[in-house]
Amino acid sequence: MLFYSAQVHVMARRNALRRPQAMLLEKKDAMAMHNFLLQEMASMCSDVRLRWECHDFVRLRNLTVCRLTMFNARKGGEPARLTIREWDDAVAGAWVDPRLMIYFL
Repeated sequence: MLFYSAQVHVMARRNALRRPQAMLLEKKDAMAMHNFLLQEMASMCSDVRLRWECHDFVRLRNLTVCRLTMFNARKGGEPARLTIREWDDAVAGAWVDPRLMIYFL
């Protein structure tokens, strides 16, 4: 049980350091990444002369995983994993980019 609680503590600390709003991507950077992923995937899948080898499958898999990880809007189960501290941060507006507030007010 000691190791499990230590692992939970390490994961919570890692997520707390990783999630501040200041570390989020700018919209233009996210769009550049989105466009790059789509172009690379399209070029790999549209080239009929490409002889698929192991490294090609690995590259396509990595592009797909990157796209799913970065742009999947439905993060199932995430509200159930919120801690009280994360809830308080959300209520205080720590997750909201002040530059985007003008679009919602």
